[in-house]
Amino acid sequence: MGEGLLNYSFVNILYIKKGANLLTVKDQKEIKQKALQLFEKARIPLTEREKNEELKILECGDRDFYEIGLLFLTFINTDFYGGRYIIFLPNQFCPLHIHPDIPNAQGKIETFRVVFGQVIKYSATKAHDEIVIPVTAIELRDLDYKDHVILNAGDQSITNVEERHWYKGGPEGAISMEISTPLRHEEYDVWTDKTSYPKIY
Repeated sequence: MGEGLLNYSFVNILYIKKGANLLTVKDQKEIKQKALQLFEKARIPLTEREKNEELKILECGDRDFYEIGLLFLTFINTDFYGGRYIIFLPNQFCPLHIHPDIPNAQGKIETFRVVFGQVIKYSATKAHDEIVIPVTAIELRDLDYKDHVILNAGDQSITNVEERHWYKGGPEGAISMEISTPLRHEEYDVWTDKTSYPKIY
C-alpha cells in the first residue's frame, strides 16, 4: 500500500465481497431496465453490447440498493485515461470513499460531468475517519462536511487523489460522465462504511 493509504482507517475493497447475492436475477434485470430508461430520457444512445454486457450494478453490502448504490458503464479504458457513465436511480447515494495514492502509479483523478438530472457532490475533511454513509436528511444536516456542490446537466467537478467524497442523485435520477486516469487500480479504492463492501453484478 502507498503511504497515503496508510493514513486512513477506511475499509479496503481489494477483493469484491464473496457470498450469496443480495440482488436476485429478477432484481438485477429490473434495476438495469430503470437505468436504461434514464439513458433514453437523456437521449444517450448505447450499443447492444453496452446494454447487455457493459452495464454493471454496484451494490453496497446489505444496504437497500435503491437507497445506497449505483450503476456504471465503462466505454473506454486505456493506459492513458478511462471513461464511464455513472448512473444514479432517484435519490440514490454513492458511498463516501477515496482514491488514494498507490504504489508506483498515479492515484485516480476524475472529472465528473453531469449529462442528465442533478447530482450533489460532498467532500469531507481528513478528520472524519469514522463517518458512515449519510442516508437520511437528518444525517446530512448534522454531518460536518467541508463542502458540497450541486451539479446540474452540463456542470462538472474534479476530484483529486485522496479527496474524501460521495454523491447523491437527484429526484429524477441522474447520469454523469466520468473521465479519469486509467481505471486499472480501483482495487485500492477505500470506503468508510464497514458494513457496505461493494459487490458488482
